[in-house]
Amino acid sequence: MQASGYLNDHLDRLEPLIELNDATAILQAGEFYSAHAGTDHAEPYTVAGLPVWWDDGHRVAVLCAAWDGLHCIEDHDQDALTQLATQTRVHLDHTLRQAHLQASHDRMRALLNSARDGVLLLDNDGRLVECNPSAERLLGIDKESFFGQRFIDRMLGLMKSGEINGLGYSQEQLTALVRNLRSETQRITRRQFSRFNGQQQMHIEEIGSPVFDEQGRPRGRLLVLRDVTDQKLLSDFRDEITYMAVHDLRGPLSAIISSLALMVEDESLMPDPVGRKTLNIALESAYSLLRLVDSLLDIARLENRELPLDRTPLHVRDLVTGAANGFSSVLKQACIELQLSIPANISQIYADETLIRRVLVNLLDNAVRHTPKEGTIRVDAVEWPDERMVCICVSDSGQGIPEADREQIFEMFRQVKENMPLRGSKGSGLGLTFSRLAVESNGGQIWIEPEGPLPGASFAFTLPLADAN
Repeated sequence: MQASGYLNDHLDRLEPLIELNDATAILQAGEFYSAHAGTDHAEPYTVAGLPVWWDDGHRVAVLCAAWDGLHCIEDHDQDALTQLATQTRVHLDHTLRQAHLQASHDRMRALLNSARDGVLLLDNDGRLVECNPSAERLLGIDKESFFGQRFIDRMLGLMKSGEINGLGYSQEQLTALVRNLRSETQRITRRQFSRFNGQQQMHIEEIGSPVFDEQGRPRGRLLVLRDVTDQKLLSDFRDEITYMAVHDLRGPLSAIISSLALMVEDESLMPDPVGRKTLNIALESAYSLLRLVDSLLDIARLENRELPLDRTPLHVRDLVTGAANGFSSVLKQACIELQLSIPANISQIYADETLIRRVLVNLLDNAVRHTPKEGTIRVDAVEWPDERMVCICVSDSGQGIPEADREQIFEMFRQVKENMPLRGSKGSGLGLTFSRLAVESNGGQIWIEPEGPLPGASFAFTLPLADAN
């Protein structure tokens, strides 16, 4: 079957005939159709065609062919038209899919380009596959020089060369990002950092979350960056006022404690047993208030990096057992089993013993208060030689922490309202904030494991190896 010169020469006359008459007949027939046609002023011609179907049975087009004169439609003509109709359907399907994909891509690109938050998408190998203009502005990078390259390697190269200063990432944080991509794919991370954009200091919040395909397999990591400079300045002002007020409270509170302690020690000042019992209650309450004041002051000093650190090599097992000894009586009373899984040959860590002991005490105290009777508390320690870190995990068999509260649980005064303690009083909401700052000041990170060795809450934190320092 050859294209007819008659069609090219008389297209204006034939188009309406094919579209209005023959195409309608083909659609009505619903299958192969052929006919002879012509007018008083033109030579006769032969037209044949068939509808083009989608896979779901809908007709989307009509394929027509025409011959000069009275042409006898043979089997090979019909076969050729059928094959051409199939190819047309495939081409139309491909074209429509491409149009839908392009429209989706354009919509997504418009959303990313107009978003005030920065968006970075890394694949499993750490290569940058997506970066919007806000991320370029917040990090001070050029995405064209990053595309297709491993983001971590590129950032380390810029840090070492001094080409870009103040990227907001330390070498330890980039190493942690590699670990999240390789082995800790389920982790949702949250951190704040600052960098200078010229003379202006910017404060940025970063939230990292895993990306999965339709089969639930990890495909990379999404980093969302938000400029929180205004919020940080307001928070700093609020913290400064709080710090001044708390600092001024400590002096009068110390005087109250000294006076109460003197009256408790000297029975002649308060011979009445009921009065002495009341004094003991008041003294214990004053000590609790003093501990709260000291925690607030320590948090403020850690945030401002004003708390001096005494970092030394430490044995992990000695550190954990020392912190756990203070809970032996309450564990025995509640029939709670404490399990320690710490290898004997694990390397020493390099940290401030006082601060990290307080971190362990805070985590164990949370576990004790929320673990039911005859439950289990477990402390694991594992060495990560590639990252030059030791990871310590404190887990319990309590009710756990709802997923919606996990990101904010380390914020000051943040508590889970639904989780009432099974023993002891409800905490002040400062212990986890102090723990986060203490761990970070020693070069580590702290987070909540989504799936720990026990069904309850599972807090994990890292600290650098002693030989790495």
